Amino acid sequence: MKAPKIEPLDKDAQIKAATCRDGVEITRFPVKSKHGAGLLLEVRAGRQKRFVYRYRLNGKQHFYILGVFDDGTKIKRKPQSYITLADARKLHAESIALVAQGINPLHVKRETIATNIQMPLLNEMFELWLENKISTDSISERTKRDYENIFDKYFKDDLGKVLIGDISREVLFSYLERVRKNSKEAARKGLILMNQILGYSINKGHIKENTARLIKPKEVGATMGAPKDRWLTSDELRLLWQALDKATCPVQYSEHSGMRLASNVILSTSVANALRLIILTGVRRGEACQMKLSQITDGNKWTIPADNTKNGRAHVVTLHPLALELIDQQKAIISPQSEYVFESSSIKYNPITGDSITRALERLRKKHLAELDPFSVHDLRRTVASGCAEYLDAPERLIELLLNHQPSDRLIRTYQVSDRTEKLKGLFLSWGNFVSKNVRGKESKTDNSNVIAGNFGKK
Repeated sequence: MKAPKIEPLDKDAQIKAATCRDGVEITRFPVKSKHGAGLLLEVRAGRQKRFVYRYRLNGKQHFYILGVFDDGTKIKRKPQSYITLADARKLHAESIALVAQGINPLHVKRETIATNIQMPLLNEMFELWLENKISTDSISERTKRDYENIFDKYFKDDLGKVLIGDISREVLFSYLERVRKNSKEAARKGLILMNQILGYSINKGHIKENTARLIKPKEVGATMGAPKDRWLTSDELRLLWQALDKATCPVQYSEHSGMRLASNVILSTSVANALRLIILTGVRRGEACQMKLSQITDGNKWTIPADNTKNGRAHVVTLHPLALELIDQQKAIISPQSEYVFESSSIKYNPITGDSITRALERLRKKHLAELDPFSVHDLRRTVASGCAEYLDAPERLIELLLNHQPSDRLIRTYQVSDRTEKLKGLFLSWGNFVSKNVRGKESKTDNSNVIAGNFGKK
């Protein structure tokens, strides 16, 4: 008895409704396609439906599985093998074109699978790129940590598990848009980082196109902001110092529970003191966070190691007596075994983070300093530089040394290497005296005989 004719399927609803014929293990339904014949829907009892292309090549019949029918069921992270009717028709057209050239689609698929097996995930590609970056550019340990922090925070858990070749322009754009909702700066840095990783992937032969280059920063709202020149006057610094005093909640240490904070605290003593240290020294927030007791020698000399500075050069900071007071306060509240001066109140034996300082300052500013123009943690570093020039008449080159800036001019760098140690020490102490008297509101007890004030530019 001849089997009844099966009408071609043409709609999603027909695909969803298709079932195996009674007593038949496999039923293949023809599917309409403007590209030609051979597109089938394969239905098996108790199995997922899948699209198949049937064709003849070199006198032999072949079946090429295009993919599993995507019926719209919500499945987290659907495999790429799930396709719609429209996808099936597109793949059908591509397969017909290959057969017309005498190419077996099955062979092309096997080559693709083999390529994908060799292709690294984004997480793996990042590690390879970073290893190459370290060996070729000789980046500092701090820069390495910055790259790792950006990647871990914004890419590792999501895009990190995607094959490098599957990160299309659309995928990356959509992801950066989500990042942008949390942070404009994060989206900018993320795009820059992905541009470098994908560029390296091209050089390694994993991909043919750098999709990050196709995305302009402004398209994801990640353009670089206008250059900043915000710095705080002495009056504004005084208000900030007073706000730190009002908003700080001392923490108490317990061997059992570590440091404890009240639920209504604006910022911890550790974070507040880290901000005060930045005001006194002009160091970067990351340098302050990573400060260790072992780095303080000769009573008041703090040596920031090269792997924790932006330019990869060790930096010696002369600590003013007020800074030493802050450190003594920290010794009283951190856990006995902590090596960090500014220990985290939430993670024992670990330092506070730069992000925690940034967030705390923003909370403080909104609650107690709303009348002031907005300012950031980095603006405090700029404040130290501007204050030394404005109030102490310190020369630019000495201020650059205080900030551990490295001039691009080689002759200037050579000149600065010449003995300016005592003048730099004097500038640190003079600025500390200024803060103590005009910002904190108390005279410093430092021995002014060690301070070189008003003659920084003279030998």
